[in-house]
Amino acid sequence: MGSFPPGDPIALYFDRPLAPGEAERIELRRAGARLAARLAAADANLITEFQWRLDEDVIDRASLIVLEPFEALSASTSHEVWLPGDLAFAGSSLPLGTELRIPFRTLGPPGVQSVVLDNTSLMLRMKSPTDPDSVRKYLSFVPPVRNVRTYSWDSEHVAIWVDGEFPAGKPLAITLGAGLP
Repeated sequence: MGSFPPGDPIALYFDRPLAPGEAERIELRRAGARLAARLAAADANLITEFQWRLDEDVIDRASLIVLEPFEALSASTSHEVWLPGDLAFAGSSLPLGTELRIPFRTLGPPGVQSVVLDNTSLMLRMKSPTDPDSVRKYLSFVPPVRNVRTYSWDSEHVAIWVDGEFPAGKPLAITLGAGLP
């Protein structure tokens, strides 16, 4: 499933509608512990850390289930979505068939993990996916570098390349300012 920003909702799409009441059986877990109670639970004392939302526009063709944490999940932490093997679908006597665990990890705070400088460009290895245009806005150089351009070739934008007219044979101070989204 990959990595997600800690506050983003998690969407699960099914190719057919779930049977009534089945969405509430899907669990969000951290370290094997359930993070939420089923909505169907009558116990008002149960703490629910996220809410369920069904997209009624697609429920007839398929099911979209969205898990929205009430509070951001812990950063840089492994989580999973758990689906029971007997999860039932509307109009079908065949359940999911086997328990399904979908692991994912929340992203850590933005930052630079390492820097590589060659003759013509600078490569920033980011701690988490980062928009190249955001990096350019927060970069500063002493002495100044003209024609700075940032881009990424990897789909997750973890390696950010920086090109520009770097001063030949001079020390270069590079700062990535605070506030990088």
